[in-house]
Amino acid sequence: MINYKTAKIIKSQKEKEHSLASKIMQSYPKGNLGLTPDSVKGTAQWRTDYSTFKNTQSNLKNFNRLFIREFKKEYLAERKQKYGNIL
Repeated sequence: MINYKTAKIIKSQKEKEHSLASKIMQSYPKGNLGLTPDSVKGTAQWRTDYSTFKNTQSNLKNFNRLFIREFKKEYLAERKQKYGNIL
């Protein structure tokens, strides 16, 4: 079992990995409607980058689910301290 501080560090790392994968996917050219052309989607590099993006997205989603389940009280207390009763 990990503690809250360690979990926050892991969460931050997973968010950075997902952000990097997202930036890579955003670097690909887009067509008039904002969609990636099929000619680009057919390349091995795009498929690899897309797979990495989807994996980091899934990993972050799963970690966030476990993070909130295990550390809900600590997370809410931290948000309350940071934002007060605004939320």
